[in-house]
Amino acid sequence: MEIITIMNTLPEYPKTPNPSNTSEADSQTTMCEVPVFMHGVESVLFGFNFRRSVLTKSQQAYALVRRAIVTHELPSNVPLDEGLLLEHFACGRTPLREALKRLSFESLLVWSPRQAPMIRDVGLYEMQHLYTTRRILEYEVAILAAERATDEDIERMNTFRTQLSEASQAGLVYEAVELDFGLHSAIARATQNRFLVEASDNLNLQSLRLWFRAQNEHGVFTIDKMHSELVSAISQHDTQRARELTAAHIDSSFSRQQLLTTGGASTLR
Repeated sequence: MEIITIMNTLPEYPKTPNPSNTSEADSQTTMCEVPVFMHGVESVLFGFNFRRSVLTKSQQAYALVRRAIVTHELPSNVPLDEGLLLEHFACGRTPLREALKRLSFESLLVWSPRQAPMIRDVGLYEMQHLYTTRRILEYEVAILAAERATDEDIERMNTFRTQLSEASQAGLVYEAVELDFGLHSAIARATQNRFLVEASDNLNLQSLRLWFRAQNEHGVFTIDKMHSELVSAISQHDTQRARELTAAHIDSSFSRQQLLTTGGASTLR
């Protein structure tokens, strides 16, 4: 399957080749091949224990549209035309709508009744509030994860850490961003508190486009270093070190966003 490149010519979305390389008759089946761009991302999109070799049409549509949103391939703050989306992603209307519904639930886009879906970017003013919230939330997540992480939690975190390192070293920006999200979600799960997991996931889902922009601009070759240190601290149940690394990570991420947005640094409050 051909990996979709970032386009700036939208809303005239270029048509994506059909990924399945099957006949018209075969295209009516309920399953299709897994896109080659996954590189471990399937465990983020469909659950850590996802091991199927094929995706349903709805899953495929979701994976393609989510990638297009995160990578800025689709434009923000303008209504997305369903007909053009259908042509661009070469998928059926029902799978596309199911994908858009899930993406709306995850706050990756806004879809109000009787209106076209729209991707909403996080502006400069909101970005400061987002990072302030991340600091408040992720401090506690890091501490509780270090206190409560089980062997299973540590195995899950190390799996994501390895995949993130491999994607970063290969220069796979999108995959690294999604695996970064997966690692943060695994850390939140180690708190044994589902409310913290939901809060952390919701906040970080809304950060994905910001993360991609920063990593695409600055590179991903060192993205795994701080994450690797954080996983090590949590695995060793070192709460103080986990908290310090989390603070440094959030401050560093915020500074990168500030440089991209305003060309200068700002204090996170």
